[in-house]
Order: sequence, then C-alpha cells, then structure tokens
Amino acid sequence: MIVKLARVLMLAPVMATLSLQQRREGMAEGKRPPLVPLFVLGFLAMVVLRSVAPLPAPVLEIGAMLQTGLLAAAMFALGTGVRVRRLLQVGPRPFALAALSTLLVASLALGGVLLAT
Repeated sequence: MIVKLARVLMLAPVMATLSLQQRREGMAEGKRPPLVPLFVLGFLAMVVLRSVAPLPAPVLEIGAMLQTGLLAAAMFALGTGVRVRRLLQVGPRPFALAALSTLLVASLALGGVLLAT
C-alpha cells in the first residue's frame, strides 16, 4: 500500500511536467491540453475529503468495493493492450528502466516506513 501511494505521489510532478511540455508544444498548433488532468484533481480532492471529513462506514465500504472493481477493470484493460511480439521487439532497455523505477519507488517507500516507525 505504501509503495502504491509513493508511486501516486511521484505521478503528480511527472504529470505536471508533461502537461507543461505538451502545452508549450501545442501552443503553436492552437491546442492547449489541461495543465493538470482531471483525474489528478479528483484524486487530490478525495485525499483531502478523506483526510478532513469523517465519512460513515457504509460510504467507505462502497468506496472500497468501487476501488477494487475499477482497479480490476483498469488492469484488465491494460492487459488487453499488451502484445508479446511487440514487447520482444523493444529489447531489454525498457524492462531495465521499469525495474530501476520500481526499485526507486520501493526504496522511497521503505524509507518512508522506516522514518514513520
């Protein structure tokens, strides 16, 4: 859970950087994507709501069920887009990058756990 939260926290600055870059590139074409994607704002709003408002147990149970169902649907959708032949064509560099980024996130999460205890 902590690794997942650390990854989400790292996603926010990456999304902001990519959004700014796309806005600069899109200005020449007249297109301007949003500075922050709507799902990031929704995530932050839910974090604030859960942190400051006491929510009743039934609301939390429904939220947990929705979270599980939507996460399963998202993972299924991602899996349907995987093409093994295409993965083999890209070579080992993307896999090495994924392994290194996972190691970085796990290290950050472990550091957070060690600091919290």
